[in-house]
Amino acid sequence: MGLLKEAHHFVANNSQFLDQSHHVHVPGQTGECYTIVYKVIFERRQGIDILRNSRENEAAYNSYARVDAPTCFPGTREQYIEDIIDWATPPSCHSSMFRMKGPAGVGKSAIAQTCAKRLDQVGQLGASFFFTTDRCSNHIRFFPTIAYQLSTKIPAYREILNHIIYSDRTLLENQLESQFVDLIWKPFQELAKAGKTLGTYAILIDGLDECADKRAQCEIVEIVARHLQDMPFRWAFFSRPEPHIETTFKLSNISSLCYSVFLPVSREADGEIKLYIRSGLQNILRYRNVEATGWPSDQELDALIDMTDGLFIYAATVVRFVGQTSGSHDPPELLKAILNSSSRDQYGPKLPMAELDAFYTLILQRIPRELLPDILTFFSLIVTPKHDATRSIAFVSNLLGISRIKMQTICNLLSAVLRLSNPKHFPSSTDPYSPNKSLLFQTLSPEGTDVLMRIISGREGTFCFYHKSFRDFLHDPSRSGQFCVMTQTMHETTFERVLRLHSHHARSYTIQNNRLIPLFTGTNSGKGLSWPIGIEVLDSYLELFVFMSLGAYLRKFAFGLEMLDINPHLLAELAEFNHRKQLLSRLFLLPQNLSWEVTAKRFSNNRMNVRGVALRWIPCVDLDMELFQTRIKRLEEVRVIQRYSPHSTTLEPPLFRSDSQGRLLSGLYIVGQGDASIFWYWYFDPELKFRREFETMDLHEGERVYREVEWVVMDRAPVEQGLRQNGGPKNEPWRLPRLWFRGFKRVFCILF
Repeated sequence: MGLLKEAHHFVANNSQFLDQSHHVHVPGQTGECYTIVYKVIFERRQGIDILRNSRENEAAYNSYARVDAPTCFPGTREQYIEDIIDWATPPSCHSSMFRMKGPAGVGKSAIAQTCAKRLDQVGQLGASFFFTTDRCSNHIRFFPTIAYQLSTKIPAYREILNHIIYSDRTLLENQLESQFVDLIWKPFQELAKAGKTLGTYAILIDGLDECADKRAQCEIVEIVARHLQDMPFRWAFFSRPEPHIETTFKLSNISSLCYSVFLPVSREADGEIKLYIRSGLQNILRYRNVEATGWPSDQELDALIDMTDGLFIYAATVVRFVGQTSGSHDPPELLKAILNSSSRDQYGPKLPMAELDAFYTLILQRIPRELLPDILTFFSLIVTPKHDATRSIAFVSNLLGISRIKMQTICNLLSAVLRLSNPKHFPSSTDPYSPNKSLLFQTLSPEGTDVLMRIISGREGTFCFYHKSFRDFLHDPSRSGQFCVMTQTMHETTFERVLRLHSHHARSYTIQNNRLIPLFTGTNSGKGLSWPIGIEVLDSYLELFVFMSLGAYLRKFAFGLEMLDINPHLLAELAEFNHRKQLLSRLFLLPQNLSWEVTAKRFSNNRMNVRGVALRWIPCVDLDMELFQTRIKRLEEVRVIQRYSPHSTTLEPPLFRSDSQGRLLSGLYIVGQGDASIFWYWYFDPELKFRREFETMDLHEGERVYREVEWVVMDRAPVEQGLRQNGGPKNEPWRLPRLWFRGFKRVFCILF
């Protein structure tokens, strides 16, 4: 009987098909054809699986993560939408690139979301990628994501792509240009040579300015422009007019190919905003099954439109604020509060964002006085200039040391600016970890602890801020006044609270044989938490991660700009900080004995645990040496760190070397006091332009590990060129160095 003769509807898991066609006879076919068919099926599963796992699965317009993404209300922004649909739909002869730019809050993402949905409905959408600072900001996943989405629309392309990736899986780790050429351009050139007729597809990219790497933002546009010819795609970009993006689109080889539209903050949108607000407020009443004839009145609506001043984000925030679901809030009263908060008389009509600032101020003014300190600390800890991420509610609650009920109350009070994700489906298994055993008594998986945070987030929910304008508001004292989180008073208040919480969690651990041992296990595993989960491995992980995060904040504070103006007596309290327990918590969660591929992909903080020694390397582009010198001096003055000169050492002498201008280039210190102290050594290499350091409890072991490390900078010329173009190391580079870390029978490639 022939192999799998007359078989159908079967699945072969983990199979390997071998070419043994001379033993196979299939009626009507040759054995060779038979074997090739099944080999292709096997490769298709493997190659596409690899690609699927490398994509950003929350970036597509219709991903579940974007279920609450803004869309255009029916009847609004119709002309812009029609223009984009017309541009994207054959036989339109417009340019193959489209760009919509505009300031934050004018509705670019809503237009992009609406266009993506409409194009998908008519079969014209090839792919979509919505960059967001909270979830989808990794440029390395951009082209693999586009390629995967295209493969679901074009079967012939999918076959070629599958074979390419199966043959060379490292393509997904290459530079952006190589990714694009290998995953997209070459396969479609092959289809064209084979005479395959393909339609034209639109590819929509929103929030380009929210991609984490500024150089990559420009490079993506440049790559697309270079390969537009003979490609069946039309690329649309939506972004704010950041200077570097503006410069890129103005390049002659790009501007001639691109159709650009500016979306302004304009009172010409008043009619559409009025329609949106009126319908939104009426829907609030329908949701509550309440009739209110004549609400809102024409006078109230006109006043709202005047306050909105052409900014759609303000209109959306108004509707969310009035629509608070708590039964204690009356919509007409909330609307009246908004109308009474107008800042026009106070600031004048021309102050940018004045009305939105007044509205954000109103939201914070309505918070009960007894909750305000907790909320401001909440903002101070999580609203940072560079990170606006989706966070676990339970994690942040424990980070603040507040109860579940209080945390949920805070989230409800901030519902106008905070997007909440309710508890949802989560993995039922804690594999590879035992659920009824402290994480500290288990071996850390090569995949780290991601599965545990996913379970916690799924069980208890997550949150993120609706719009970055609220973060900007909180960071600018001229806008937020008493609610600003960047004042010295706020820094000191937050510092004191974090130090107190860190000391609280430090008491949950003891040290045995240079290992961190939990004092509370079993049913008491969540004793140190303000919001325990009730499963030992989750509680132990949550407390350990909170403890480490609090320590990381204090460390960042000690070496940050905030430290320069802080009360010296307050800063001196860091000397009492348990640096040893903090180091052990970091060592447990740091990568250990991993291949460079895992390290480069999963750990972006340039740290590694080698035999109980914490190694770290910082490129010069991330380091202000003048400021670093000032920090060192200040910490020495308050005796948080003390110089240490052992009788013998294998570290290169002198331990405290200086350059010709008297700037310190290296140092060995004791950090902390007594049994809570650690050793810290750092060295700035003025030639290779990076700082390397280690922290350890055992100085001799730290010296041995440091001595076994070989640091080599690769691709240095592009780095230096990028630094010159950007004005020096304080600015972001156009390309970052690659370091090789050799030792311990492994080679680690660390990507900065």
